[in-house]
Amino acid sequence: MKQETAGAPLPLDLPVDRPRTARRPTRAARQQHGLGSALSRALRDWARRHDLKVYDVVLAAVVTVLARHTGQPQLGIGVDGAGWQQVDGAGWQQLVVPVHDDPVFVDLIGRVRGVATPVSTAPSVMVGAMPSGDVSPYELCLDVHVEADEIELRACRLVDLFDADTVTRLLGHVGTLLAAVLDGSIEPISRLPLLSEGERRTMLVDWNDTATPLDHESCLHDLFAARAARQPDAPALVHGDRVMSFGEVNRAADQLAQYLRGRGVDRRVRVGICLDRGADLLVAILGVLKAGGAYVSLGADHDRRVAASVARAAWRGVAARRARAGHRGATGAVPGGRRGIR
Repeated sequence: MKQETAGAPLPLDLPVDRPRTARRPTRAARQQHGLGSALSRALRDWARRHDLKVYDVVLAAVVTVLARHTGQPQLGIGVDGAGWQQVDGAGWQQLVVPVHDDPVFVDLIGRVRGVATPVSTAPSVMVGAMPSGDVSPYELCLDVHVEADEIELRACRLVDLFDADTVTRLLGHVGTLLAAVLDGSIEPISRLPLLSEGERRTMLVDWNDTATPLDHESCLHDLFAARAARQPDAPALVHGDRVMSFGEVNRAADQLAQYLRGRGVDRRVRVGICLDRGADLLVAILGVLKAGGAYVSLGADHDRRVAASVARAAWRGVAARRARAGHRGATGAVPGGRRGIR
C-alpha cells in the first residue's frame, strides 16, 4: 500500500511554533533523544522475534507520530539512508503512506518495510517532514542511530519553525509509542499512547489545578461595583459589535435595581429573567441582585416551559425584551423601556 514517487511532495502539515512564510528558512539546529538502554534492548529483541529490522520499526513509529500530530489520511515523507550529508534533499525519495484506515502498528510496519536501507558506516534512516511549499527541502529531519548500547533519535529542525521543546516532545512520543507496542498493545495507531506520564499529569492535573481563594463574604454585584469604581472605563463585555465598560454596565444595573425596588422587589422576591445571552442579560442579573432579589433564568430558548415555571412559583415579575413579552406570555412591559417587568 506504500508508494514511492519522485513527483511533487505531498504536503505534511506538521504543527509549528511560528507561521510558515515565503521566506526561505536558513537556520537549523540539531538535538538528540535516546530511547534508553532498556527500551533499546527490548526493541532489538522484539524486531528479531518478528524478523524485522530495527529501522523499519522505528520508521513506522515515526510515521505514526507524524500521523497523530497532523491528522492527515496519508503522509508524504522523504526517506534516505545515506546520513546527514543528504539533508539538502538530494537523492531522497518520497514515501506516501496511507493511514486513513487506522491500521494496527504491525500492519503499518509492512507499509514502510524495506524502504530505507542503511548504507553509511553509522547506519541511519533519515525522515524529513516535507513542507507545503518550496521554501525548504525539509522542515524536520530525524536520524535513527543504532549504537552498541542504545538507540538514539537525532533531529535537525528549522529554527524559524520549531522550538527545541516541541521537537523534544515529538521524539519523546516516538519512545512512548514504541514502549506501548513492545508491551503488547495491539490497538490501532490512533489509540496508541503518545504522552509520557509527566505530560499526562501536566494536562490532567497541573493545568486543571485552578483552585483560587475567593472572597465568600462579598456578593457578585458588590464585587462588580467595586471593579467599576476602580476601572470604570475597562471593557466589561463584548457582544458582537457592542462593547460596554464596567461603568456603563454598573450604571444600567443601578437604574434597573432602582426600578425593581420601586416595584416591590426585595430579598424575599424572585424575578424571572427571559433574555438571550448578551449585554441585557448581564444588566438584568446585576440589577435584580442589587435590588436584593433573586433571579431565576427562564431560558430564552425554552418557550413552552416559561408559562409553567411562572405558574408554579411566587414570581414578582419577569424581565424580557418587549418583543418577547407577548410571545412568552409575560405579564407586561415597561412603557418606553427595553424590558418587560411586572
